[in-house]
Amino acid sequence: MRQIITAIACGLAFGGAALGAPKDDIAPVLKQSVACMIEVLKTMPGVNAPVSGLSATDGWLHPYVRFEYPDELGQTYTARFEAQKPPASNPDGYWFMAVLPGLVDPRTGHSAEWGTHRVLQAWKTRCGINASVLSV
Repeated sequence: MRQIITAIACGLAFGGAALGAPKDDIAPVLKQSVACMIEVLKTMPGVNAPVSGLSATDGWLHPYVRFEYPDELGQTYTARFEAQKPPASNPDGYWFMAVLPGLVDPRTGHSAEWGTHRVLQAWKTRCGINASVLSV
């Protein structure tokens, strides 16, 4: 079911509606955050195909940002950062998370970051966005 929802959401523009939900259901702070995140990605060398969309996973309608990037060895990976619900104490405190493979870099013996650290730093500096990567 998640794949069907994701497929539907991928085909939608961020400003549209997913699964019949009105676009006004997305918090303005999230709309602004995603717009800034996409603009930052467009300026980063090596980052390709930045897009945003809507997802209905985890029981709520929220945006995601997806892009492709190469690692140091030239392999291309796709990262998808989904908005996460803020704590009740900070209703505008949305943040973004991606789950990426925690592959071990044979040169260092620990998990490779696959280039996303540059993106996270740029989002924090230029947009004030908190984002993280969970390696599995």
